[in-house]
Amino acid sequence: MTNPIKRLRSILSEKGTIIDMDDFLLNLYEKDLISVSQENDIKKMKNYSEKMYAIFTILLGKNPSSTQGKLLNVIEAMHREDIIDRWENDSAIGENPISRRDFLLANEGILKEHMNVEVVSTELFNSGVLSQADLDEIMTPREKREKRTVLWTKLLTKIDPRNFEMLLQALTKAKQKDVTEELRSQERSISRGKPNIENDLLNSIPSDEDLRRIAPKLKESWHEWESLGRELGLGSDAIDRIKSKRGNHNSECPMRTTYLLLREWKKSSPKDRPSTFRALHEALCNQGMDTSGLIALLCRKNCDDIKECL
Repeated sequence: MTNPIKRLRSILSEKGTIIDMDDFLLNLYEKDLISVSQENDIKKMKNYSEKMYAIFTILLGKNPSSTQGKLLNVIEAMHREDIIDRWENDSAIGENPISRRDFLLANEGILKEHMNVEVVSTELFNSGVLSQADLDEIMTPREKREKRTVLWTKLLTKIDPRNFEMLLQALTKAKQKDVTEELRSQERSISRGKPNIENDLLNSIPSDEDLRRIAPKLKESWHEWESLGRELGLGSDAIDRIKSKRGNHNSECPMRTTYLLLREWKKSSPKDRPSTFRALHEALCNQGMDTSGLIALLCRKNCDDIKECL
């Protein structure tokens, strides 16, 4: 059986898994997994992979059983239920790109390896996509690949139709025609589906990342999760599995329970009643629960007409 600490290291080292390193280090220190001197030494290291290697070199030298429990508490404190779920189920990322943000994730490798970070960052600053603070952070003396990683991470939080267009223009000015054409081609796939995009999106199945983002927005259902689960079609066995999984980790975090509920719903839904955004919206409405958080997430996935559709 794979060492669970090594498995977590693999998950945190995967492309597409983004964590706040400072927050991670702080929580490791607070759970007595690293010392303050180790925390400071790791912060001085140049890049993400070097820091991650140093962290797990320390963790793998500790008692596996107690360390695993403390690490679970660390990840829970960071509200990364998506990582917890992948750790527990030994699952990997695998999503179909359906938004401009997904395109950035799908093209992570080429952007981090080949993007002309100086020109692109400057152009994005001039067009208002990046702030002066963003630009200063990106341009801090460091290896080019790390600069690209910082820029790419910032773009993930800022991308929308307008900023995506600014990115394409910046890449064009940086004479990176191949990258521009690839992203432009993917963007056209959104445009071609525009007339039915709201229905396509509502009838699509949420990704694990979507579920992680939805759970905090369903505060009203946190303590009514069993009722929501039954509305979604989960039976007693599924409800019991969620209770068992929650109990195994002594977790009293209601948001995590809601996330586990959504994950169970996604995994166990039959083919004739798939776990779509539409089904979740209807279940919330039937229970008289607030749907504004779900609608806001759908709107961020590039469907401007979603409110009218609902």
